[in-house]
Amino acid sequence: RTEMPPPPVTPPPSSARSGAAVTVPVFTPLGHGKWHQASSHNDDSAHAAAIAAGAQLRHQALVDGFARAQEAEDKRRATFRHAMARNAVGADAVEMSRRGRDSPFLFQQRYEGPFLQRGQVPEEGFYLIPVRALQQSAQDAVQREKIHQYREEHPMTMFLAGDHGAIIRAFS
Repeated sequence: RTEMPPPPVTPPPSSARSGAAVTVPVFTPLGHGKWHQASSHNDDSAHAAAIAAGAQLRHQALVDGFARAQEAEDKRRATFRHAMARNAVGADAVEMSRRGRDSPFLFQQRYEGPFLQRGQVPEEGFYLIPVRALQQSAQDAVQREKIHQYREEHPMTMFLAGDHGAIIRAFS
């Protein structure tokens, strides 16, 4: 035996919200999945008022949720713009705030360059931050040493990878 779902409840007309008596059909559960229409006028108006209040609360919750989502999106965008500005000059947050107060930022004080390849004009060159270049060269040296050590410890893998001299170097 299939049970019938309750009929849809429509919001009461505007006159119900203003206090005028309006008859709205209200369906209430009896038991065993059966529904009946309420007959009392007081029950109808109370139910209509409850429906109107519920609709108003749902609407307010949607508006509040949208406002919170919009605020979060605005904050995320502002944070992103600030990070982009920081990364554009290669500075961290503390340095950015200090630079704004103490002294004007001069490009030549922070960067070295331009470094050019053969046939390039100065506008095509690149610039380096000396401190970061030293840090990167140290990291590159450590990585290069790890790769060299792996190649020495795994000559068969290097042979299969195409370095056929690895086995000869391993046994010599």
